[in-house]
Amino acid sequence: MRLGFKHAILCSLASLIGINVCHGQKLARGYVVDYLTGIAIPDSALSVNLLRPDSTFLDTVIIDAFGEGKQRKTKILASIKKEGDYILSFSHPDYEPLCQPVHIKFYRKEFNPELGTFRMRRIMKRNLSELEVKASKIKFYFKNDTLVYNADAFMTQDG
Repeated sequence: MRLGFKHAILCSLASLIGINVCHGQKLARGYVVDYLTGIAIPDSALSVNLLRPDSTFLDTVIIDAFGEGKQRKTKILASIKKEGDYILSFSHPDYEPLCQPVHIKFYRKEFNPELGTFRMRRIMKRNLSELEVKASKIKFYFKNDTLVYNADAFMTQDG
């Protein structure tokens, strides 16, 4: 019985180590905030993709929100297989799309590389009540080697 328990523990540890070694993936983490306020962006409509340097799709990024009120944070976790350059593509209906190049370097003692904080700008919306377009006439132009002026284009007094 005792040998079976030790064997089970040893096998489970070996399988856990084997999973990490086989996959060789690390979770790079970062945060997404509003550009002006620095408050976390709501994660419900946020979409983050991991792209290769040539902008081809590689993987979707895990989005995790935690905390309440001003302490709320939106964390992203990107599964990275090897070191190198990548692009993170962020999209949200209320914010401008953001494509941010990142360089991932693995260190021996660091299990999860840090990506940093990404700031997204809100989309500026303005409703114009009225738009007036006025035409203008060209006053001077060149025709071959001659300067031609249009007298109708100048405002003159009647009389």
